This record gives sequence, structure tokens and C-alpha cells, in this order.
Amino acid sequence: MIASEKSKLYTVYVGETNNIKRRTLEHIDVDSEVRKDWQKLKEFQDAEMYIVGHEHFNKSLTLDIENRLMQYMSSVESVEKINNRRENSQNKYYTSDEMKKIFDKIWKQLHRENPRLFPAKKLIEDSALFKASPFNKLTKNQLYAKDEILSSIDKALSKEKSNQLIKVIGNAGAGKTVLMSNIFYELAKKSNIKTVLMVNHLQQEKIYRQIAKKLDLTDNAEVLKVTTFLNQTDVDFPVDVAFVDEAHLLLTQRSQAYYGHGTNELIDIIKRAKVTLAVYDEKQILQTTQIIEDDDRLELEKFDTEYIFLNDQMRIKASKETVEWI
Repeated sequence: MIASEKSKLYTVYVGETNNIKRRTLEHIDVDSEVRKDWQKLKEFQDAEMYIVGHEHFNKSLTLDIENRLMQYMSSVESVEKINNRRENSQNKYYTSDEMKKIFDKIWKQLHRENPRLFPAKKLIEDSALFKASPFNKLTKNQLYAKDEILSSIDKALSKEKSNQLIKVIGNAGAGKTVLMSNIFYELAKKSNIKTVLMVNHLQQEKIYRQIAKKLDLTDNAEVLKVTTFLNQTDVDFPVDVAFVDEAHLLLTQRSQAYYGHGTNELIDIIKRAKVTLAVYDEKQILQTTQIIEDDDRLELEKFDTEYIFLNDQMRIKASKETVEWI
């Protein structure tokens, strides 16, 4: 892991290798010629490298530790940018049950080395940025949903279709936000795809903007308010993928802020995107201005729609019977 402090903010790179000397020279001599992030790191005069090792490391455990470090580092306030291109969370593997214990020891030692760059774990884990990080490990249900969603997006874009709708449905605590963050990160790294993520909740908007900035996703991806997207996007020039987090909070009636388009924000978004990925939970509708009327339901049914269901409950630690009762 390499860190450089500039104006009291850090730029960080986390990587894994089985030959640290050779890999570091590759980054400095080769990658710095083609990648702006490594060019900047090479120019920093105060760059430090932290070498993390353990006698139980195998390839899968090393990748899992790398991914966990990216999750924590991207959630640290003093980290301005993290120069990583992929997420590497692993599924079940030999020694996977040791990962948490080993990572805790690593972080404790790093905290002793530099408490500002590596603050107390509890401070990070309690932050909203950490909970929405694209580096969170996905469950089997989320991984299946991710594969289905990415496959559907690829098919739609390769066939140059428009107005495709993918509706991700799940109750509160089903892991919708983490899944959206992960897919947003995956697509935003692709230079040939224009991605826009829309959030109605001010705090969530701030979090997604931080994620996009810290992970250097702003070239191909934007985080916008719904009304901003509708006002600046022409139906004749749709974006590739439009994400709508908490689509159940979209307006279904005209208001002072929503005027001059149609009468349903979701329908207007679909018309301005080749693929719209909408996270939806009818049980979380809060106002009468968010209820979809029959006429709009009929219009929504005209769009080519795929449904993805998230069925896990990740906020309640209880038996299956108790969760179902709640």
C-alpha cells in the first residue's frame, strides 16, 4: 500500500503481489507512463509504502485483505483519492474464516503507525460512507442479482436498445444500496459507457458524490438530482445507464420543482436513458405525490422491463421465523 500526503489529504494505492520489488518498479517505470494516477504518485516527494504480509496469506486471502483495505481506506476522511481499478472480494475459500482476525491485527498495527491515515476501526465502520462502499462483500443473492443486471445492461447496449427498465425490488435491509454502489463503480470504470446516478436523499447524494470523487469516477459518471438530470438531458440524446436509488420516492405528480416534462419522474427518466436501473420498494412510499396511479402503471408496462428481487434481510439478526413475522 502506497500513501502520499498532500495538503493534509492523502492519495492512496492498495495493491497485492508476490514480488513486491518487481511490481513496484513496474508501477513506477511503466504504469507512470500510461496512467495519470501513477504519474502523480511518482512525482510525490513524501510517498510512503506500507508492506503488509502474513504467513497464512494465500491468493484468495490476499485479495480479500486487499479489498477490505480499499473499503476502509475509501471511507477515511483524510483520504482524498484511492487509485484502484477493481474490487476483489472473494467467496468461500480455505482460510476465509481467518480473514477478519488477520485484518483486525493488520489495521491495529497500521493505526499505531499513522492514526490519521488509519483511524480507529469503529469510527470508520459507523460512517455512512463505509456502509455504502462499493467494496462491501456481496452476498450470494446480491452477486446473482449483479450478474443478471450487468448481463441485461450489456445486451441492451450491444443491441442499441433504448428505454429498457431494470427494476430491483427488495424490502428495507435487503442490501439494495450496497448492490447499486458496487454496480455503479463497475460501470463507471468503463470509458465507453455514460452513467448517471440519481438520488433524492440529500445525505445519500453527498455519499455517492464522495465515492465518485475518491475513486476518480467522474470522467464517465455523474451523481445528479433527478430534476437536474431531467432538465439537462434530451430524450433524443439518452445516457447509457441511469441509476435511480430509492425510485419509490420519485414524484408521480407535477410540483414546483418538477414541471415542464411529464407527470411521472420515473417515466421521464426512462425516456432519457438506454437502460434505467431503478431500486424500488413500495412499502417505503412516504407521500401521496409518490403513489403511481393506474394511467402511469399502464404506461410503465409498455417499457421492456426486467425484475430483480433481493430477498435477504441484512439488518435484523434473528431467526427466519422472527424476520418473516416482523
